Amino acid sequence: MPSTGTTLRKAHKTAVANQNLQTEAHRGFTAGLPAALVKEWEGQCIDWEKAKFPKSTTVKVNPYAVEENCKSSALSLC
Repeated sequence: MPSTGTTLRKAHKTAVANQNLQTEAHRGFTAGLPAALVKEWEGQCIDWEKAKFPKSTTVKVNPYAVEENCKSSALSLC
C-alpha cells in the first residue's frame, strides 16, 4: 500500500497538469473572442467575487450562470 505522502504527491502532480491544461484551453478560447466582450465578462466576474452574500441581491449579473437554451437535436450536447 502506498504511503499517504506518495498518494498526495501523485494527486498534486495530476492536479497541476490538469490546471495547466485548463489554463491553456481558456487562453485559446478567450483569444478567439472580441476583446470588449472578454473585458466585460472579466469585470462581471470580479464584481461577483467581491460581492458579499447573498450575491443575488448585491450583484446584477451572475457571470457563471448558464441559460438552458439548447438548439441541438443531440441531447448529449444540451
